[in-house]
Parts: sequence; structure tokens; C-alpha cells
Amino acid sequence: MKRIVRNTLILLASLSSTAHAANAAGGEGASFLTCLFLGFLALIIWFQVLPALKHFIDMLKGLSSEEREDAKKHFN
Repeated sequence: MKRIVRNTLILLASLSSTAHAANAAGGEGASFLTCLFLGFLALIIWFQVLPALKHFIDMLKGLSSEEREDAKKHFN
């Protein structure tokens, strides 16, 4: 049992040397590929928002148009 604990502690100490040698608290920041991937996701979202906004504006225009008034007169 003592041998297993000793070997485990030696293994953990040898593997954690790079963590102790690090001088900064965080990483180096996002790489170019990470920024490219996030930009691609932003483009996907943006190209879905544009048609949705257009349809919403068209819907608002349709609610206030004269055709709606004509339809009201026709059904009354």
C-alpha cells in the first residue's frame, strides 16, 4: 500500500512540473483558428437574423396597410 501511494505521489509530482513552472494565471488567449471558428458562428447567426428582421418588418407593414382595411369591409 505504501508503495502505491509513493509511486502515485512521484507520478503526480513529475506530471505537475509544467503547471508549477507557468508564470501566468491564464492562457495565451484565443488562437487564430478559434477566432475564425467564432466568426463563422457569428456569420451563421447573422445570416439567420437578417431574413427574420425583413419578415418582421414586412409583417408590421402588412398590419398597417390599406389591404387590411379592404378585407375588414369585405367581411363585415
